[in-house]
Amino acid sequence: MANQQDTVDDTRPLILENHVKANDLLDRYPDIAELLRRQSFSYPINTKADFIEQMVAVSDTVVFRGVPYDTRFGAGLLPDFFFPLASEEDLVTKVAELLISRGLVPLG
Repeated sequence: MANQQDTVDDTRPLILENHVKANDLLDRYPDIAELLRRQSFSYPINTKADFIEQMVAVSDTVVFRGVPYDTRFGAGLLPDFFFPLASEEDLVTKVAELLISRGLVPLG
């Protein structure tokens, strides 16, 4: 039987309390922090399409680890089940989870 910490609500990704904290991610990856600071997101962001729309309103390209990417491509990497995004903290947490799940950020 799983304890409460191991239980996942199907509507929300895992919380990173015991792994990478959102602020730690921003400290280690300033390009992500800069990208989020440049955006003027209006929350909640209810759908992936809304997120992409807000991202492209600022720039046609995003830079991750020094490599420019098409903004629509980059914004489209967030899975549909990450939405809605309730706040900047929610967005940062979910971006951290995405990077961890793809092996781009080590745990802890």
